Amino acid sequence: MARAAAATPEVTVLCCGGTIDKGYDPETGAFVFKEGAVREVLQSVEISFDVTFQTVCLKDSVDMTDADVDALATACCGVSANKILVTHGTSTIVRSARRIASALVGHAHEAHRTVVLTGSLRPRVFTESDADFNLGVAVGALSALPSGVYIVMSGAAHQYDNVARDPDDGRFVSATTPGCVAGDDPGIQLTLDQLASAAD
Repeated sequence: MARAAAATPEVTVLCCGGTIDKGYDPETGAFVFKEGAVREVLQSVEISFDVTFQTVCLKDSVDMTDADVDALATACCGVSANKILVTHGTSTIVRSARRIASALVGHAHEAHRTVVLTGSLRPRVFTESDADFNLGVAVGALSALPSGVYIVMSGAAHQYDNVARDPDDGRFVSATTPGCVAGDDPGIQLTLDQLASAAD
């Protein structure tokens, strides 16, 4: 008896902006958001899954409001795919990962849904950008990791509740690393707290 063809895996890419989606505008001499970094990478290689793209916002992550983060979390719950790749600025990526994880608690597909957030420290248009590498590792991680929410940067995957920024070089490391505290860069968090206070 002929074996039924396996269903093609489905991946949804949610774009939030960040350094990875910045490009140079020769008319203004500034770096501006040019959506499409992850699309360009995936279209340049042979991939073994169906992919859909959705833009949540195009912002530096420090400019993402609570409403933006809530919209991202809602999208992670609402899409049909159980494999979700999020491109995001690195400054507040942990905050968003935590919000997504919280939103997925009790969700009908929580036990099957894998969400990987990634970004880059330098725009993809730079010759020495880490964007393509991070995207490649993130896509591979989607296939290999069990359900849950993860941050993938610099070749390593960290669970959302066990990741920190190294205060010396800004790398994403395990929260158990000596001298590190789980969460985003403390300096970034202080800035966000100050902005929130000013808005009250």
